[in-house]
Amino acid sequence: MTMKSNILLIMGLLALSISYSQEKRWSVETNYTIVPGDGFFGEDDFIDIGVKFRFVRLGIVYLGFGINGGFSRTDVENTGFASRTDDTYLIQPRVFSELRIPGLKRLRPSLGLGASYVNVVTDYTTQNGFDNSDSTEHIGFNLNLGISYDIGKRFFVQAQYDFIDLTPDEDVPDTIVILAPLENGNINNIRLGLGFRF
Repeated sequence: MTMKSNILLIMGLLALSISYSQEKRWSVETNYTIVPGDGFFGEDDFIDIGVKFRFVRLGIVYLGFGINGGFSRTDVENTGFASRTDDTYLIQPRVFSELRIPGLKRLRPSLGLGASYVNVVTDYTTQNGFDNSDSTEHIGFNLNLGISYDIGKRFFVQAQYDFIDLTPDEDVPDTIVILAPLENGNINNIRLGLGFRF
């Protein structure tokens, strides 16, 4: 190849990388998850972080993959133990679609489908002073509805609704106190968060 061809190739690759970076396919986010019934800053609410990658654009729709991880520590009272603490870990991988509405490009509705993995580690001390630990794990379907609003070229705020079906055929065990289980095993949460695109 000639020097001119090499320069044209380098310029083309540079232009492609710039246009790729302008798409801002990656984003990171942090969310405060509100458990209905607890209210804002309830003892069962938890913090999570997430990352998303938009791997294809189809017109005004982006398709991507994301994963969120959450944690909370709850001191549980009136259990018959001298003390009890529940540490809850939540991992949610999902595929999602994000809509770029013409004329309203700052507003981005989204829909996600995936799985939820919940691990609750319960540490408790009996009235006799013995320390014990127990753990429960659950996996189920996750539906996520969200909307984000760009407050700058890279920063955005968002609100999301999570529907989690951990145990469709049985009650969620009492140890899962953080996720506000309903009698049929379904869990509903609301997330408010801040994100950064790059």
